[in-house]
This record gives sequence, C-alpha cells and structure tokens, in this order.
Amino acid sequence: MIFRSESPHSFNYGEAMHKYEEKTFLLVSPICTKLGLELVEVSWVKEYNTFFLRIIIDKEGGITVDDATNVSEELSPLLDKEDFIKEEYMLEVSSPGVEKELKSDKDISSSIGEYVHINLYAKVDGFKEIEGYLKSFENEEIVIEANIKGRIKSYTFKKNEISKIRLAIKF
Repeated sequence: MIFRSESPHSFNYGEAMHKYEEKTFLLVSPICTKLGLELVEVSWVKEYNTFFLRIIIDKEGGITVDDATNVSEELSPLLDKEDFIKEEYMLEVSSPGVEKELKSDKDISSSIGEYVHINLYAKVDGFKEIEGYLKSFENEEIVIEANIKGRIKSYTFKKNEISKIRLAIKF
C-alpha cells in the first residue's frame, strides 16, 4: 500500500524516523495485542529513494499471511486518520523471517538450543563470525557450540563482545 503526501517540502529524515516509529508503535501495539501477536519492531527506513514504514510481528509457531494482512488492514485506516507521515511511503507488515535477529535478552534465552550466527566486534581465534548451537545465556555470557574443522568446540562470549546475533539455517 502506498501513502502519498500532499506537500513534498523539506524533510528531516532522522527527526521523522523517531517520531514516525513512536507514533506508529502506539497505534499498532493494541492491534497486535488484540490479535495475539508480538510486536517485534517498528522502523522507518529509506531504501533506494523509497520510504518504508516496517512493522515486524511474530507469534509462537510463526505468523501467517493472514496475520500480516489483518495488522495492515487495521493499521492503515488509523494511519490515514492520524495523517502524521507527510512523505510518500510503503507500509510493510511482515515476520522477522527464519534468520530473525535476537535483539533482547528474552529473544536470546528463548533461542537456547537453536542454531545461531554471531558477529563479533573483534576477532576471536582468528574469526569475527561464528555459527553454532546456542547452549546457554547467563550473567551476560553466551555459550555456543560450534563445529570448527570437524571438531566440536564451545565458545563463551560476553554479550558486549557481540555486534549481532541471529538465528541461522544450518546447511
């Protein structure tokens, strides 16, 4: 769905980003609660000269196309009524995907036993990225078990050493 602005005047992307995300969050949160969905993220991004208002939702077992459609259909009239976004944009409602980023402690804890990809700020044993099974998360320490050149090895990382952790698909 594309929403169009009537007046394409000057635009401060950074300022709008926070305001648009915050106002949208307040509108979509009750919708997600009512539909039994978790609101994972609201973001305002610009990609290739197009603005996107992204709503990421999830639920146990994953979301369906109907879940995304229901959120979009309930949110769209509210966005039209409030009319706080002055630029043309695309509304996108989707799932976090199979390689969901683990942003919160809750996300990490609930993913114990899952296969993950970790990006590190600094090299450890000669690598900045590692994949393996998330074994534990306690006291800000993450333990993964990785297969390195045919050998299973455990690695412990402090949470602040990790720039990004996400679910991964094991090939």
